[in-house]
Amino acid sequence: MLTQWLPWKLFAVVVLLSTIGWAEFRGWQFDNLSLFAIFPLLGLLAWTIMWTHYALGVVSQLNGMPRNKTYSKVSAAIVLACILLHPGLLAIALWRTNDVLPPASFYSYVAPSLKYAVALGTISLIIFLSFDVFKRIRSKPWVERNWRWVSLSQVVAMILIFIHGLALGQNLQGGWFQLWWVILGALLIPCFGLALRRDFSGQKSNRR
Repeated sequence: MLTQWLPWKLFAVVVLLSTIGWAEFRGWQFDNLSLFAIFPLLGLLAWTIMWTHYALGVVSQLNGMPRNKTYSKVSAAIVLACILLHPGLLAIALWRTNDVLPPASFYSYVAPSLKYAVALGTISLIIFLSFDVFKRIRSKPWVERNWRWVSLSQVVAMILIFIHGLALGQNLQGGWFQLWWVILGALLIPCFGLALRRDFSGQKSNRR
């Protein structure tokens, strides 16, 4: 039976699996962790926790499960922190190493053929941060009228980060963790469909 504990259970699953995937790639070695070692985990957590928002939105629509406002606030704050710290820690690490600031430092960190993935990450960061701005001013008539486009922008950002992760995530280059990432991405397709149908039809949003 669905309860208000479902969001936290789902949160625990994605956080645990993300952490295990990251730890396995490191060979379960945690001594002398550097910023270069920590920043990938934050990116994984940001995307997978955001994934739970869409998954729970589908459950809410199909089963009428009431929104867990505490989970919405806490998880949103965690996602925001991870979104900012993921590139932030890398920028600090690269500054200490090469004395170069973003965006040049980010592009120099990857192979030339992967610079597009860095650009996708930057675009997604801007889109995700814009959501927090629009959410705070949603009562404004012009924002409410165009909310469907805000919703669509978040879908685009989730897709871009999915590609960004597959291209740049070293622990996503094979094995069970890559398969898990792909499965989560595939499950988002119907979630996106239901969310966009709701928003473009003018129904009240239950998105967390």
